[in-house]
Amino acid sequence: MPMHLFLERHPDPADPVLAELVARTRSQGGEFHAFFPVPDAGATVHEADRLECLAGIVAGRGLDPDDCTLIGSGRRAQAAARQARVRFAGLRGPGCDLPDEPLEHDFRDLAQALAWFDRTLRLDTGGWPIATVGGLVFRPDGKAFFVRTAKWSGRWGTPGGKIEYGETHLQAFVREMREETGLAAQEPRLVLVQEALEDPDFYKKRHFLLLNLVAKTYDDSARLNHESLEGGWFALSEALSMDLNRPTRLLVEHLIANQGDLS
Repeated sequence: MPMHLFLERHPDPADPVLAELVARTRSQGGEFHAFFPVPDAGATVHEADRLECLAGIVAGRGLDPDDCTLIGSGRRAQAAARQARVRFAGLRGPGCDLPDEPLEHDFRDLAQALAWFDRTLRLDTGGWPIATVGGLVFRPDGKAFFVRTAKWSGRWGTPGGKIEYGETHLQAFVREMREETGLAAQEPRLVLVQEALEDPDFYKKRHFLLLNLVAKTYDDSARLNHESLEGGWFALSEALSMDLNRPTRLLVEHLIANQGDLS
C-alpha cells in the first residue's frame, strides 16, 4: 500500500530535501499534499486555511487514513490530524508551537522525516516478518487497559506497534504504551510470543511476530492517540466477553490460565 504525506508548512519551499520527499512519495504510488506553495509539480497544494478540512480531503480522494501522515509544526495541525484519524509527525524548528513532551514521531528537520519515510516504507513492503510489541498495563485494582482500533477490524485489543531499530523489546513496549495511551508502563515483562500471518482481523496482509508483555502503572488518566477509537479499563474476566481481536483473546486466555505471569 502507498504512503501519503501531508505537510503543513516548511520555512524553505525550495529545500532540495522537500523535493526529494515529494519524489519518494510519488515513486511508490503515494500522494504528496502541502498547505503552502511548493515549486514542485508533483505536489498537490492547498490553501493554509484548508488544514481543518484534512478529513474531507482524505475522504474525498479515497485515501485510507491509516496510510496518511501529516507532518506539522503546530497544535492546529496536530488537532487536524487527530480529527482526520491520520498519523501525526512533529516538525520542530522555527515557528513550532508543539507541546514539549515527545510525540510519537518527532523530526528535527525534513532530512529526519525522509529517513523515517524510507524506513517505514521498507518495513511495509519488504516482504519479511515484522517484529512488534503489544500488551497490557495493569492498575493496582487489577484492571488492564484495552483499546479498540480500526486497524484490527474495530475490535478491542492491546496498545502496541513495531520495534524500532536499535531499541530493545522492553524499550519499544514502554515507548508504544506512552505514545498510544499516555500511560507509563513500569516493570514490563515478556509473557507470550505469538505469530500473525495475514490475520483476517488486520486491515492489511502482514506477517507479524507479536511479543506480548504485561506491566504495571499507577496512572489511570489515559490519553489516546489517533490510532484508537476508544479505550477502557477492564478486568481480564470482563475482557473475555468483549469483541477482542484474535491475538488479544489468546493473550487474555493465557494470562487467566497462568496467573503467575501477573505477579
